[in-house]
Amino acid sequence: MSDFDFENHYPLVRVSVIKEDVSFPVWTIVDTGSPYTIIPNSILNKLGLGFEDAVTMITIHGVVHKEECVVEAPAYLLEMQIGEKSLKKMLVVGYDFDPRFGLLGHNALVNFQLFIDWHEKMIELRG
Repeated sequence: MSDFDFENHYPLVRVSVIKEDVSFPVWTIVDTGSPYTIIPNSILNKLGLGFEDAVTMITIHGVVHKEECVVEAPAYLLEMQIGEKSLKKMLVVGYDFDPRFGLLGHNALVNFQLFIDWHEKMIELRG
């Protein structure tokens, strides 16, 4: 399977989050409106991360389950692997809006050119 896919009309990119020698893959929804990359806490827990490892707290604003949402979430500095590109010291926010997916936000996407063909359901990151 490719590192790029579509599910329910959402463009997906598989990334790996890395802490030292431990790496876990996670499917992320491309979200150009999100300033941050968000990874499910269950994945971050597998890396051995907890609240005490957070470098800061990020306030998340949005809509979850049709209700307005304002939540404080921990943020970590991690390495991310997207395709062949390694991104060092990326701010990754831990939050569980869906344990199956994360969000690939602006802070990671600025390292790539993004191409999406909605009709053909194809996605490409160049960088």
